[in-house]
Amino acid sequence: MNKKWLTYILFLPMIVLLGFWLFDSQEVRPTIEPLMNDFQAVTVNTAANVSEGRYEAPSEIPDTFRLAAENEQLVLYVEEETAAILVFDKVNGEQWASYDYQADYVEMQYSQEIINYIKSGVSIVTYDRATPGRRTLMDSGVTREYQFHEDGFVVAIDFTSQKIRFEMRVTIQGGDLLVHIPKESIEEYNENLWQPGNNNISLNQLIMYPFFASTEGEETGYLVIPDGPGATIRLDETPRSLVGYSAPVYGLDQGYEDNPRGGAYPSKPIELLTLPLYGVIKEENSAGVLVISENGESYATYNYRPKNTDTHFYQSYFTYTYRTAYSQFQSRINEDQHILGFQELPNEYDIVQRYVFLREDEANYVGLAKSYRSFIEQLGKTKEKETPEQSLPLKIDFLMNEVKMGSLGIEEVTLTDPLQAKAITEQLLENGIEQLTVTAKAFLQDRWTYGIGPQKNLNNDDDFQALLAYFHEHEVDFNFYVDYTKTYHNASNQQTYKLNRNDFQFFDPEKATLNYMNSPYFYASSLENDLTTLADLAGVSLALAGFDHNVFTFFEERQIHSSLVTMTSVKQLLERLEAAEIATNIYQPNAYLFPYLDEYYDTPIYSSGFVFIDETIPLLQLILSGQVEMYSTYLNSVSHDQDTLLRLIEFGVYPTFVLTGEPAYKMKNTGASAITVSEYEYLSERIMFYYEAMDEALSVVRGSEMVDHQLLADGVVQVTYANQKTLTINYNETTFETGEVIVEGKGVFVR
Repeated sequence: MNKKWLTYILFLPMIVLLGFWLFDSQEVRPTIEPLMNDFQAVTVNTAANVSEGRYEAPSEIPDTFRLAAENEQLVLYVEEETAAILVFDKVNGEQWASYDYQADYVEMQYSQEIINYIKSGVSIVTYDRATPGRRTLMDSGVTREYQFHEDGFVVAIDFTSQKIRFEMRVTIQGGDLLVHIPKESIEEYNENLWQPGNNNISLNQLIMYPFFASTEGEETGYLVIPDGPGATIRLDETPRSLVGYSAPVYGLDQGYEDNPRGGAYPSKPIELLTLPLYGVIKEENSAGVLVISENGESYATYNYRPKNTDTHFYQSYFTYTYRTAYSQFQSRINEDQHILGFQELPNEYDIVQRYVFLREDEANYVGLAKSYRSFIEQLGKTKEKETPEQSLPLKIDFLMNEVKMGSLGIEEVTLTDPLQAKAITEQLLENGIEQLTVTAKAFLQDRWTYGIGPQKNLNNDDDFQALLAYFHEHEVDFNFYVDYTKTYHNASNQQTYKLNRNDFQFFDPEKATLNYMNSPYFYASSLENDLTTLADLAGVSLALAGFDHNVFTFFEERQIHSSLVTMTSVKQLLERLEAAEIATNIYQPNAYLFPYLDEYYDTPIYSSGFVFIDETIPLLQLILSGQVEMYSTYLNSVSHDQDTLLRLIEFGVYPTFVLTGEPAYKMKNTGASAITVSEYEYLSERIMFYYEAMDEALSVVRGSEMVDHQLLADGVVQVTYANQKTLTINYNETTFETGEVIVEGKGVFVR
């Protein structure tokens, strides 16, 4: 017994020291508190001329609708039984309702369940054990208590059978309508929830006004959806297609998804929804509405339903997810053995949805884009940037190295050294390209990701220092490709976990690599390490990748962290860069990153090409042009070069190429294996083809805001800029003539 105690005494100091060492080796996680915009401080539609010729509210409004609020622009009514709303626009006399109160739904042969859903101002989707079910305000056991204020109303809603309650606040502010569900009002008050033997009815989704501005068809109307750069769907009497569409804003939340298990992946993934908005143009140049998911957008899903599918109406709306089922595995070796798991508490966030009413020449996709631009400007969410009129900029990404699986494990593959990069840059400048941006993309094996390198100590690399000096002498903008969000091939000590407690794996079909997502709590420390390096590299900035797929929910420290934590951590990282006066350039950023943006990389110029889409429009470009310079995806090998060239000119997007000093075959079996040609000697003519044609058209509008975009004829588009320059682009083979404008087939006319 004494020997046993002696052993304990001898080992105790070692255990204590080991504990201190382990604790000290852990990076201290910063506190990240999600922030919400002050939405009440913003009014998009101020309508300075509201005093002229205002319309009086119509007398035929049903008695079931009660006057809730009125200001100089809008009158708000509410139907207390359903919380449905009706908004009358006093500026143009237009009436907007959350459902068609004149329709005879019984004659349309709708079930009572569908009628309730159409009329209900808010619905919830619940999990009844594991089965989703939709509940409306017209179901039995639902109570509603109203409080009316000068600017609107608050309704306390209680689904007593499901034991779920919350408040919905509806207000008018200038020409805007605001719908707000505070997170603190949402309550699941079943004391036995998640207890054995309980029914476990829990909140899955909230749906607000899914039939607002719905229509059976409009002669000149269309929907604006945020697919890729933007797209329109005409509201024809007979829909072009009966295919619907749902897509999560900012991409799928991978925290709820199972880890990849192999199999087929689409060769062309659908475009991400990077803008949290949609629009309904009831009558072009007369009346429309812009709908913004202002808060809670990371849990929002955009939904489009064509006429004659679920109902007789075209629908466009957001749903908001508060809880999602995920696979909880019962076996570490057989992933087919699992049950559905549910997070105990719903995600905590406020919903704020803003409706901006568009009138006259604002009631089109251009006016809609400018209204959203005004919205983000009022939030302080754009950088002021003055760009003098000058030659077209060109972007080059140099692949410095990659890795692949060799016979003895991971092997490094050198693709471009500093001397080769310098030689290629010299040739580009000699060919007359005056404005050049260069990105170095290097894989760091010690961190299993892309970052500043590839050498650890760049200050002692004479060739790299000579390259930097050359860039500085010739005014070449230079940045490093960095990705703080994930590691490639292997997990790091910064990894995070999915809600099912598995490693957070993510398959990138473009690079054919298995990635491990890093914890957002470590982004800041990774940046601080790089800032130390950048302090000795004057004039060097960063090209940030990975933020296009990193809005996710995750599990750490025995608790679930919402996607709002992820978004806030990225904002803090970019604020730190801004404070360090380092330019921030981002690959396909989501809208919440626009405040910090210097340059936009991988700019989309095509929508997903769904059968129901009528036109792809430069919605994104109308929002950001004149403030942010936008660069294309790689143009090394694209089909239909002439049409791609014309589309880049139409959308005001500058060309980008990826180059290597070594032959492209060396990239086989690496993360860059999708690139089939990368040597400058094979791409020099192609680069000059794009550069010369685009320089002639776009150099005269560089730094100017795109203020109008219209279709003159089938295949002919005219783009107008704030500096009074217009570009007419002809996609047809034949010459187009109108007035003084003559545009050759597959050509551009600048005036």
